[in-house]
Amino acid sequence: MSTLWFAEQSKEVVSVESNPEWYRTMSQKTEGFRNARLVLASSKESYVGAIAEAGGLFDLILIDGLHRDECIDLARTYLSSGGVVVVDNTDTIPGLADQIKRLFCDSDVRTFRGWVPGNLHPNETTIIEKIPISQKENTSVNLSR
Repeated sequence: MSTLWFAEQSKEVVSVESNPEWYRTMSQKTEGFRNARLVLASSKESYVGAIAEAGGLFDLILIDGLHRDECIDLARTYLSSGGVVVVDNTDTIPGLADQIKRLFCDSDVRTFRGWVPGNLHPNETTIIEKIPISQKENTSVNLSR
């Protein structure tokens, strides 16, 4: 449901969905939003590669789905200067928090842990800010946005 919230708050939202049924549901819910684009990714390759297919650089990358470790590996390449990466449920995948700390050791990494509706245990979300972006990293990205 974060797609709807971000569509109300942002200039543009690209959401990658792996579940065809959820994709159909969200497609209906976002019909009135001209700034929301949904992508149905039916394979690991299409899911992880969706960010490259979207084109351009992003001010916010929210990683809250499948293949989080591979998506985190790519995030910095597609991030605009001053951009932020948010990774939800960093406590549920073994080694994910350590991977984030290693990949973003030059950035401000903050972890928030707390209760959320519908869960019987606290959840952890990690926010990564002040991420240095080198020009070399962004050269392969389409800057036409």
